[in-house]
This record gives sequence, C-alpha cells and structure tokens, in this order.
Amino acid sequence: MARSRETAASHVETLASVLGSEVAAKKAIIYEYTRTLNGFAAKLTADQTNALLKHPEVLKILPGGIQKGDVYTP
Repeated sequence: MARSRETAASHVETLASVLGSEVAAKKAIIYEYTRTLNGFAAKLTADQTNALLKHPEVLKILPGGIQKGDVYTP
C-alpha cells in the first residue's frame, strides 16, 4: 500500500496546528502509520501533547517511549 499524500499532509497539518509550523511538524514526526491505522509518532513536550489532545481529529495519544525530562523519546 503506497503512502497517501493526503494522509501525510493530514499528519503534518494536524501537528503543525500545535507546533506552529509545517517545518517544525515535519522535523518532529518520527514515523507515519498508514496501513492498519492512521497516525504518526513524534517527539513532543508534555504541553504539546496536551494541546494535540484537544485537536478535533486526534482520537488518542499513546506514549511510546521513555520520558526524559519534559520530552518523550523512542
């Protein structure tokens, strides 16, 4: 299954709404999930995670790594 341009753009747009720019969103995204589910992994601070949880298109956020200070890392 090829990665949809719409899906990739949606991930960047959603994250950019919290981080302030598409450039910052593209730098933060570590991996995009597009086969079984639609989502992405990104390095975010606790404040950014809380802001993203309020986005209407975000259903759930799962921490996927070890929290070091104020940033989750894989």
